[in-house]
Amino acid sequence: MQATTDNYAAYREGPQSYALGRLVVPVARLEELEAALPRDVEFPWRVSALMGGNVESDFAAIDAFHRLAAGRARVTSVEMRVQTPEQIEAAATKLPEEIDAYFEIAVAEDPSPLIAAIASAKQRAKIRTGGVTADAFPPAAHIIRFLDLCARANVPFKATAGLHHPLYCHRPLTYAADAPQGWMFGFVNLFLVAAWIRLGLDPKAVAPLLEEQDPAVLSFAPSEVRWRVYRLTGAQAEDIRHRFAASFGSCSFEEPIDDLKSLGWLSDPTW
Repeated sequence: MQATTDNYAAYREGPQSYALGRLVVPVARLEELEAALPRDVEFPWRVSALMGGNVESDFAAIDAFHRLAAGRARVTSVEMRVQTPEQIEAAATKLPEEIDAYFEIAVAEDPSPLIAAIASAKQRAKIRTGGVTADAFPPAAHIIRFLDLCARANVPFKATAGLHHPLYCHRPLTYAADAPQGWMFGFVNLFLVAAWIRLGLDPKAVAPLLEEQDPAVLSFAPSEVRWRVYRLTGAQAEDIRHRFAASFGSCSFEEPIDDLKSLGWLSDPTW
């Protein structure tokens, strides 16, 4: 935990701090996080807490964390796995007004009832797009269906697991020297597909982008992004970022940034 907080503190002060989101920590480790937090911070850290199996006790732990970490960190979102609409409805009734909830749902079967329940609760969805084994990565069609349903229901989402690199690629699935390799979805692929689906394009038309490997068919400028014949303006991208495609979780902050730089798609800010 101390290494985690040291790294996060450094990233908050670094040139790419604008890309840094919440620190994701299990509720069960919030007390440990509080002990490792810097004593003085200019702006409170934003934390996303991974819920366990008991909603009441988890929110009690979050309240205790807020008392201990007052002025230094605050849980602004929670993430929890759910299997039924009833679980979503029950959790939403206990959710503090100032905290957003990301409900992680399985996408192997039609997730329409779950996404409808999330929409009714005015909360957010979460999709797992990979893992440490090849079978943890869902088929592309399941991700496309999830994005389309979220767009239709006006449900913002975040994605997690396996999104270490900008583009679809065949890479080691863990950092171990003997790690198995597999195909991993790219975070740029995912968010551009989400953007064009949100703008009303036929999901079938942009589905191939989810497995696009060639950076040459993508171009980035301050005012627009292009993929083949499709165009996304900067204003559209900003709106979708705030209202729909919220974030992705990554084990590493540096790896995605370094990959973007190596592709020539990102440079250190000069302001």
